[in-house]
Amino acid sequence: MNFATTLKQILQGVKKNTALIESHIASRGNAHAIATFEQNGFMSADDKNQLTMRGRNAITVSDGYDVMSILAGLYIGRNFKNAPSSVDDSVCIVQVTGNSSFKKIEFDWINGHRNFYRFIYNGTDSGWINDGKWVSVTPLNGASGYITVNRLLTGSYFELALRIDINISLSSKAPVQIGTLPVGYTTTDSNADYFSIIGVDSAGSNVPMGLVVTGGNTISIFRIDSSTSAIAKARGYVKITCQDSQSS
Repeated sequence: MNFATTLKQILQGVKKNTALIESHIASRGNAHAIATFEQNGFMSADDKNQLTMRGRNAITVSDGYDVMSILAGLYIGRNFKNAPSSVDDSVCIVQVTGNSSFKKIEFDWINGHRNFYRFIYNGTDSGWINDGKWVSVTPLNGASGYITVNRLLTGSYFELALRIDINISLSSKAPVQIGTLPVGYTTTDSNADYFSIIGVDSAGSNVPMGLVVTGGNTISIFRIDSSTSAIAKARGYVKITCQDSQSS
């Protein structure tokens, strides 16, 4: 083999290896790029660990499996019985923590991109939280109209959303109870929460009013205007962060 032939083979080998390297690196200039939704690639250590643990621990259950009967563990399936009402029959992941006297259920509706929670403690069932369901509150002390409440679990605390649109005859500036928050929809805070709402007096004028939640569940309204006309309507939408406001 002469020098020219040897050099030709070397150049062909270099060209071949260069093509392989460039193909491996691809368009992102990194042979070990992390996988994204748009492009293939390698998996990060955290993603690999989560995938491994889910694949190792998730138990596949048959269609129609009752989510309320599941014991502690991680489950995957379709069309769960007693699932949140908005969930369809697509694949869902359910994680249960606790035992028969205390149970926390985390329901992950993958197709709907929504998470629901349910807590059972000594026979008290919270029902599904984050389900978007508004619950009616019965108006008190002569009030009529509607009061509704919703709840959302945001990390380590709850938020309550309260809508009020009532008719009432109110002349005194002393707080008047107009409703009681139902079990599971209370603020869990012994301190009072104050909010601003709008009232309409008997002359048809808009006037400022206050709303206060005391004892975690008592909803009261009071007037803060100087009008001599009685309040005829009270309307408002407030959000209540359900955390203990006591300092430590």
